[in-house]
Amino acid sequence: MADWAESSGKTRRLLKIYLSREGNGRYSWRLGIGAALAIGAPLTIGICLNRTAAGAVAAVAAWLAYLTVPSGDTRSRAGTLASAALCNSVAGMIGVFTASRPDLTAIAMALLALLVPLSAVGTIPLICLVLGTDQGHGVDPVMHYWLFLLGPVWAAVLLFIPFFGGPHAPNTARAPRRSIKAWLSSNAASLRVSAMQGTPQFRFALRLAVCFVLAFCVVRLFAPAHADWALIGIVTTMRPSWRLTTRRVIKRMGGQILGAAMAAALLASLQASPEVIVIIVIALCGTLARPTRSVNYGFWPVFDVPAMLLLLSLQSPMSWVDALERVGNNAAGALIAIGATAVLWPDREERKIIERFAALLASCADCLDDMTTCTEVGLASPTARTRRALTLAAAIADLELARQRLSEQRVYHTDLPTVIEAATEEAKRLCSLIDLDGERDTAIPRCQCLRALSGLLREVGNEDELTRAPLAQLCQQADEQAVRCVQIDWHGATHDSVVSLLHHTSRATQISRGTRRSSRMIRARA
Repeated sequence: MADWAESSGKTRRLLKIYLSREGNGRYSWRLGIGAALAIGAPLTIGICLNRTAAGAVAAVAAWLAYLTVPSGDTRSRAGTLASAALCNSVAGMIGVFTASRPDLTAIAMALLALLVPLSAVGTIPLICLVLGTDQGHGVDPVMHYWLFLLGPVWAAVLLFIPFFGGPHAPNTARAPRRSIKAWLSSNAASLRVSAMQGTPQFRFALRLAVCFVLAFCVVRLFAPAHADWALIGIVTTMRPSWRLTTRRVIKRMGGQILGAAMAAALLASLQASPEVIVIIVIALCGTLARPTRSVNYGFWPVFDVPAMLLLLSLQSPMSWVDALERVGNNAAGALIAIGATAVLWPDREERKIIERFAALLASCADCLDDMTTCTEVGLASPTARTRRALTLAAAIADLELARQRLSEQRVYHTDLPTVIEAATEEAKRLCSLIDLDGERDTAIPRCQCLRALSGLLREVGNEDELTRAPLAQLCQQADEQAVRCVQIDWHGATHDSVVSLLHHTSRATQISRGTRRSSRMIRARA
């Protein structure tokens, strides 16, 4: 009975994840009509010119490019769509011309995978690169490149039209346009900082590149049927964190099971049908698929899989067995993505908690110094006050970001996010209590207590102190300061907030020191 209840609970959790909506997603039937045109027009032209396979290649390229989500004013949309079309066509061209050189293809895949986290690149060019290496569709390489150029351009034109891609935002004033050299220097500096700090996005790019290249080598070595779909499964499911990756896999696999069944039924029933009927079915699947991607990614594969497989069946004959093999390889790629996310450079955000708490305490101490100055002389420097406030806000934001990243890890101490949340709330409360515009008050007890609290925060906030000092000593210092404040007859809310913040710091430090032991404990329970 207990096993049944446990399995039932897991099923409900998986179903809840699969049915969960995407953030700020909305259904747009006009976007669906544009998807039908993006696929149907190239196919119709190909059939009229007796080049069905070429029309199918252009339709696949247009379908992938139509996944771009433009936003902003007219100029921003034009830039986004133009860069997406260029990236897709160039990636397809590289795949075509390196298809006979697996070593060059692997290098190109690694470089492109490292650029996936960039908003201007994304995952679609990597899929175009994989599809470009497949030369079994009867289209010569040069024609294949031009088709992969025309398809994205056609999709970009459709998305630029407000009826399909949504209304354009009003034009706004823009900063002076930077030169290409300045743009490259800025991105190179950003990449260097990300590499030095080991940000989740950088680890994701490195993880994707290594996993993708290794999978490509294995695929080329053993050459199973439709193995390239395993690569597509990796790039479409791997995400920067464990939580995002598992959610994407659950949604994609749930949709693919339904989509594979639908595709197998359609392929079996449409084998002897005219090509016009097949085009209508493909366009209908595209109309249903594209809008649901914005609402719930789990519903997207239900209609995307039949559309893609029917498109590929126009390039070369395909049975329902081929469809199931492709979908099965795609699922294998999703499992590889989960394994790589768990093993290759997993997130260890708790190891940086001491550093973040040290920055928070130092910022709070600086603000208390300003409060003391204001109390003694009546006014603090406006420039210094602004700088202190921004520093404290940045320290609080870093801790809140750390809490969010912790919740997305596969393994973490379950108490740590709660402690971080309490500490950030206490820091915000302390910030609100600091009155830098109050009247001058030279009362010695008040000034002494403020300076004592500031010194205590600065002393405890030393990173070496947090790393090596006995935990009991941190709490004892806070309690001793409480006794001193009571003795000088000043026990205000500011003191209470500081003491509470120090106790939260002590608890977070204790958890961070025991990261390895705690991680093993949580992993064993999971």
